[in-house]
Amino acid sequence: MLRGNKLRMLRLYRDLSQSQIAKALGVSRNYISMMESEKRDISQEHYDAWIKALNMADMEKVKNAENDMAKGVDEVEREEVEQG
Repeated sequence: MLRGNKLRMLRLYRDLSQSQIAKALGVSRNYISMMESEKRDISQEHYDAWIKALNMADMEKVKNAENDMAKGVDEVEREEVEQG
């Protein structure tokens, strides 16, 4: 199990706020802060939910990137038709 400071680094790397993680875990933002600063122990249940939230953030980024790429392709195709 990763320590609180490592979970904090992963959260920040994925551009998630403490509030977003707190919502995923069903706890307060203050509780997340205490877990990250290792003032509170992280239960296995909270740890699993934290990792799941991090993975969901990754999947959301991939989905957004795919959507952005699809929009980009549509714009290129329109330009080609207009120039055609």
